[in-house]
Amino acid sequence: MIRSPTISLRRRALLALPALLALPARAQSKPIVIATFSILGDLVAQIAGDTVELRVLIGPDQDAHDFQPRPSDAEKLRGAALVVRNGLGLDPWIERLMRGARTVAPIVTTTERLNPLLFNGIADPHAWMDVQRARTYTLNIASGLYPILPSGAEREARAGISTLMAKLARLDDDIRKELAAIPDKRRVLVAPHAALRYFSDAYGVNVVAPASGTAETAPSPLDIATIVRRMKEEKITALFRSPIGNDTLIRTVALEAGVPVKGTIYTDALSPPDGPAGTYEAMMRHNVRLMISAMTET
Repeated sequence: MIRSPTISLRRRALLALPALLALPARAQSKPIVIATFSILGDLVAQIAGDTVELRVLIGPDQDAHDFQPRPSDAEKLRGAALVVRNGLGLDPWIERLMRGARTVAPIVTTTERLNPLLFNGIADPHAWMDVQRARTYTLNIASGLYPILPSGAEREARAGISTLMAKLARLDDDIRKELAAIPDKRRVLVAPHAALRYFSDAYGVNVVAPASGTAETAPSPLDIATIVRRMKEEKITALFRSPIGNDTLIRTVALEAGVPVKGTIYTDALSPPDGPAGTYEAMMRHNVRLMISAMTET
């Protein structure tokens, strides 16, 4: 029996249909963008929206300083089109992780073109705590995003960066105005570790933090005694804990100075989305509200 050529062609077309339908989905697949920690992840999301598939290696309430990558983290890098890191010594492990995952994606270093503050000759990585510097972060991220976006998505990203830059300008202005209303001698706070140097430099807040120890290690007894003495002499009432790291300093200082802890400020990571610091802007506004409330307490 001779088969009709028309029927044969129709049958072949039907058989090929699933593959043909899959082609647009592959062509339109979103580029994978890796952010090393939650604050960078939020900035990427604010710019790119749903035009990319965002993967954040260090999530909310997790500390980037002592992060130890796992095999599952290397797997997240598979197929990455862009990697966004902080630099200044905060996330040096990302290049090793990329080599292990055989990922050759371009890297955006968000602190590029920033003049870092130095502490004991070492660059302080917490530059995002100054909102003006966070605007530079935003421009650096955008420069890496534009070349990898699918056709038609660049317009959305340009709108995203315009909105974010305006939002950050308002945020910076609000912080300056709100803190400027606090008398100089009251514009002082105690923090568990030295993550607020950029904030202090930008907004004129005197931050008392231990000279020794880190977010993960306990400060020395001398540090604790020095901070307690300053709190008593200067009548400092703004004492805060951190959601991550070692809490020994704050608990001990609160007890010895007789000053209750006034809340949790976020510096190294965002809170979960339903928390008080689920975005970069929310984190900064939350911190400033707590600071002002504690500084004006009598």
